[in-house]
Amino acid sequence: MSDSMALTGETSIEGKVVIIQQKADNLRSQASGDTGKRIACGVIQPLLTTDTQSDAT
Repeated sequence: MSDSMALTGETSIEGKVVIIQQKADNLRSQASGDTGKRIACGVIQPLLTTDTQSDAT
C-alpha cells in the first residue's frame, strides 16, 4: 500500500469511490482521459465479519 494512503486515520481510503474503466487514462484528454466504458464502481468500506454483524443487531 502507498505511504500516502491508509485504512484508517487522516489519509484513510475508507468511504472513497473506486471506478474501474475499460482503458488506461491517456493523461491528455479531459475529462475522462479517453478511458472507454465504466466497467465497475464502488465505495471502499470495512469488511463486516460475523462478530461485527452480530454487534450491529
